[in-house]
Amino acid sequence: MLRALSGILCVLSGAIIPALAQPVFRVQTLAGSNNAGDGGQASRAILQQAEGIAVDAGGTIYIADAADHRIRSVSVDGVIRTIAGDGSPGVSGDDGPAKNARLNSPYGLSIDRQGNLYVADLGNARIRLITPDGRIRTVAGVGSIPAGDSGDGSPAASLQFKTPRNVLADTNGGFYFSDFDAHRVYYVDFRGTLATFAGTGNPGYGADNVPAIRSALRNPSGLAFEPLGGVIIVESGSQRLRRVARGTVTAYLADALRNYPLYSPTGVAFDNVGNLYIADARATGALKRTPQGDVIALPVSGRTVAADPRGGAYYAWNASIYRVDPSNRLTLAAGSATGIGEVSGDGGPADTARLLAPAALAYDREGNLYIADERAHCIRRVTPAGLITTIAGTGKPAYSGDGGPAVKAALNNPRGLAFDSNGFLYVADSGNHALRKISPNGLISSAAGNGFPGFRGDGGPASAAQLNSPSAVAVDPNSDIFIADSANHRVRRINRGGILTTYAGSGAPGLAYEGSAAVFAQLNEPRGLAFDLAGNLYIADTANNRIRRVDLTGLLTTVGEPVFASPRGVTVAPDGSIYVADTGKNRICQITDAGVIKIAGADSPGFSGDGGLAAGAQFQSPAALVFDTLGNLVIADMGNARVRQLRPEALLISVLQDGARVYNSASNFEGPVAPGMLASIRGETFGPTEPAAAAAPWPRLLAEVDVYVDGEAAPLLYVSAQQINLQIPSSVAGRREARIEIYHRGVRRAQAAVAVAEAAPGVFSQILLEDGRVNSPQNPVARGAIVTIFATGAGILPPSSIDVRVGLMPAQIVWAGPAPGLPGLLQVNLRLPTGFFPPGSQAIHFRIGANSAPPGLFVYLQ
Repeated sequence: MLRALSGILCVLSGAIIPALAQPVFRVQTLAGSNNAGDGGQASRAILQQAEGIAVDAGGTIYIADAADHRIRSVSVDGVIRTIAGDGSPGVSGDDGPAKNARLNSPYGLSIDRQGNLYVADLGNARIRLITPDGRIRTVAGVGSIPAGDSGDGSPAASLQFKTPRNVLADTNGGFYFSDFDAHRVYYVDFRGTLATFAGTGNPGYGADNVPAIRSALRNPSGLAFEPLGGVIIVESGSQRLRRVARGTVTAYLADALRNYPLYSPTGVAFDNVGNLYIADARATGALKRTPQGDVIALPVSGRTVAADPRGGAYYAWNASIYRVDPSNRLTLAAGSATGIGEVSGDGGPADTARLLAPAALAYDREGNLYIADERAHCIRRVTPAGLITTIAGTGKPAYSGDGGPAVKAALNNPRGLAFDSNGFLYVADSGNHALRKISPNGLISSAAGNGFPGFRGDGGPASAAQLNSPSAVAVDPNSDIFIADSANHRVRRINRGGILTTYAGSGAPGLAYEGSAAVFAQLNEPRGLAFDLAGNLYIADTANNRIRRVDLTGLLTTVGEPVFASPRGVTVAPDGSIYVADTGKNRICQITDAGVIKIAGADSPGFSGDGGLAAGAQFQSPAALVFDTLGNLVIADMGNARVRQLRPEALLISVLQDGARVYNSASNFEGPVAPGMLASIRGETFGPTEPAAAAAPWPRLLAEVDVYVDGEAAPLLYVSAQQINLQIPSSVAGRREARIEIYHRGVRRAQAAVAVAEAAPGVFSQILLEDGRVNSPQNPVARGAIVTIFATGAGILPPSSIDVRVGLMPAQIVWAGPAPGLPGLLQVNLRLPTGFFPPGSQAIHFRIGANSAPPGLFVYLQ
């Protein structure tokens, strides 16, 4: 133990090791905003996916826009505003103003007599309440105890729910809510105590005329009070309505609706004269039943419905809110008349325009950026001056327009873009199972596929072939066109003669035949393609969570470690560096010879960090990436409906001397710092000529050098003219950036801004055996033995969040905590897996929470 610690102390006390440079970027938005039409007329506003409606006694309409993570209000004069949420998913803001809070896919709404608005915050699995003065709090679902049978009688706020979908406020200060995937309806009284109202927790077609808590439900959704006082439950999974009164459940209107079958009912409401309105997500029209028993098919579809106090009802369907008046006439109350979320901003600045789901990017020779907006079914162009226009697609999903102007043609979920050397733009028109081609003069045609999914046509003209959900397109140095034929689990090529063949993938989803000819190897839903300058093809093999390469000999191999989650995008820099949009982990990574390095993204989904360093910024489902001509990396941040730019820059800019950098003392990698982390700053002439080292506890002034991190003096381990080793103060916790200032003899020698992460782990290269020796090829260790490793950068995360794997096998954490007498150093004792490994070295993967240490640690096995 002492020998290993001595080696680590040697590193901390000044041994200068060649560093591994990690690219550092600053992030900003190029296109897209959260502009949704606030302050304007609701009929011109932008909605994405309305899933909840409520109307108060004065006629104000409240809308839960699930895909935009907002609650909107529409006043009686038709003006729309956002009252909660900012367009990005999250959970924050409780006990503060609702307009500053974050929601995650809000669904059902209900308003009580006092004006309190209840929100089923489905993505956060909780019920939240917005008071009349605009403040928000959580009233159910912040605990860690599953509700189940044992939750009855407990505070609702202390329990955990699955998918609260709809909510119904009563007149006594309580509320009901449906837990869709828990197959129950709950009631919370005015004291906040929970009770099961209906359902057993097991999905099924429950019996009628029995206690409601003993009758199964299947996916309950909409709720309403009927005129006689019972509660109506929409049972989506069983395609029926149920009524609960005095604790007993019965079928509701089963005979009356016999000639009007329900397919996927999701909403129900009664107006002021007793008309019943039903919303059915899969039906072509909604239903209305009068008190006299007449059933009327309404000319509107709907996923939810709310009664209008003036009579009639409001229906929500995708991006539209419609009012049905008492005479069954239909008018648009808010959103898009087409029911499809719309983009905005054509002719204006791209960073104030509205995108829906940017899925692919490409640059032309003039530096114009092209964006495939998957949900808006269009292609948009951003000029070098930053102005945006639509150049293809009508916004409505369809297959039309070949031979005419692309701007008047219809696309369906475009997901891939690429230019050839002649300036033709190729579009992977995924929903139309086609490859479309747009000429430099703006005319569109089909290059492959016929609008029907399938696999045929290999060896023949591409125009006669079938594709199945193509998701990417790339052009090689020879001007051959490559298509990620995702649902066929293949990559297909169109040569310059227009003949289509399979280039990679056998058609069976899987991972088999690694290292063999690409046409025999298996892929699984490939969604991203890129070429390097030599002509090697890189494939984002999305469902296999890997990046694959087809080399010039036609062999397919995996590139880098398989540490990704559903990566959708890959690109290659001019210097050959490979960059990946790690979609499922909300981050951007670089594949290097040393392993996979995260360069952007805080791992948790969200939108933050513009103007700061990318390592601490939040992304949501990044889907594609491309380099511009200036070397900036441009990202399709699909979940945030934005296109963002990563601009390379030095991590630390010396005031008096260029070239200073900040490194993790253990991994020797550049990157963000974490509270309590041991770090090294390297450069020139910012310390004493004669090196000086200190023993723990580390002083804050050493050899006339002091270093301040956001104004707090940092503990110093070692100082010299070229290197300073220090401990980052814990006070940086919760910040996204910190400023470092270096002083020598009272004169500031350097200053910088550095990204701060909740954890930034790095692992020292020495592994200690139980007998105190250092593991090496000469001192290998047996499987199942206990070894000790040392790390730094755990930050604010507890030792219980540590995960260590040898190869792909998890190791057992025997003990983890601060190393005795060495602040900032983490000691982890672990038991190696007993599974089979060949003798020799095996890579160790170290992670704290969602934060992985850079690669480079190996254990030598007997």
